[in-house]
Amino acid sequence: MKKEQFEFLYKDVCDWLKFIETKITVLLTFETGLFYFVLKEFVSSRKNCLYYLGIFGTVISLAFLIYTLIPRINKSNTNPFYFMNWADKNFNPTNKIDISKCYENQIRDLAIVAKRKSDMMTKSIVIFILSIIVTIISIL
Repeated sequence: MKKEQFEFLYKDVCDWLKFIETKITVLLTFETGLFYFVLKEFVSSRKNCLYYLGIFGTVISLAFLIYTLIPRINKSNTNPFYFMNWADKNFNPTNKIDISKCYENQIRDLAIVAKRKSDMMTKSIVIFILSIIVTIISIL
């Protein structure tokens, strides 16, 4: 691949990662608001185990979303495209760096992160929907 193609792919993957993180943030806000609404509107004196199961599931769903937003940094390589390497005072990129290989590694790493975040978001959505349904059923 040419350098321009790698640059395009790198930008595309970065944009997808930003998009996924934005969706996670919006979903976290939405889930928190809907959870509050359901608890406030459907207050019941009879709280059975289904009610508490729904609450627990919703909290787990929110925890999944928060977990995906926490950065986990693994500085184990000397890729100049990895921003944490530049924070290291001892980092000194040499002239013998293969730019294509650096782009390839960084694109792969960012794609893996985006996929993991997307998978956690999907799990969170499923758990949240089931939890809200269980909470509403327990109140009726």
